[in-house]
Amino acid sequence: MKNIRKNISGALEAGNWVYLILMVVVLLMIVAALFPTITASLTSYEENETIFGPVIAALVPLIIGACILIAVVVSLLAATKHKGGL
Repeated sequence: MKNIRKNISGALEAGNWVYLILMVVVLLMIVAALFPTITASLTSYEENETIFGPVIAALVPLIIGACILIAVVVSLLAATKHKGGL
């Protein structure tokens, strides 16, 4: 991640917020573009594999969503990390 600039109070500057929001939007656009392909492949796998297919087809979209959420939270926590005591 790029160099994070903070103002005197330790909060992120406006440019950093814009950068974080744009990165989230780009990530969501990429996932939205690839999601139909992923679900079609999972449906095909679900039809061919009787034991693990339905489980994998149900879990993969949830795991992708959880990974995106974790990536956003980690980015925000890393960007807003305050150095110093109380």
